[in-house]
Order: sequence, then structure tokens, then C-alpha cells
Amino acid sequence: MQFDTIQSEDFVTFSRVQPPHVKLEQYLIELGGTGVKGAEFKKQALTNAGWNYGALVSYGRHPDAAAKAFNFIREVVEEDGLTPEDILEQIKTKADLH
Repeated sequence: MQFDTIQSEDFVTFSRVQPPHVKLEQYLIELGGTGVKGAEFKKQALTNAGWNYGALVSYGRHPDAAAKAFNFIREVVEEDGLTPEDILEQIKTKADLH
């Protein structure tokens, strides 16, 4: 699945167009099993990608860190044939290298 590159400005700009990170969040929740399991999967993916802020901290508060984390995730989920576990592992590996 292809997603647009996420820019820091996406988190601090209001628009009628849905920001690309929202589609990626929705995809992660679906991939994780929807509901609570999906939300936990999304949280784990973001943590593995380097998002070290709590759930109550908005992405707009740290837009550069949010964009970096979401782009790590985006690059991994665009690869075909990965299981959810593979995705989490590769996100962490990619983030650890940077």
C-alpha cells in the first residue's frame, strides 16, 4: 500500500484534505486487528519508530519527531508480504539505524 510522504507541516496546518498520517494510522489500526488490539498495534509501531511521547501529547506539539516516526512506518508498510510482526520489527530496526 502506498502512502504520501508525511511533512512536519501536516501536523500544524488545518486543511479540508485529510493529512497523510491519518490514513496511515487507520491502516495500522486495521492491520493490528481493529479495536483495542489495533490501537495497541499502532502505539507499538509509533514507539518502535521513535515516537517517545505519551498518548496525550499531540503530534503537533512535536511535528518533526512525528513526521520522522510516521515516515519510518510508511517506508516499511509499503513493502509487500510482511506480517504485522515483521512490520513492527523492521520499523524498530530502521529507527535504530538512524
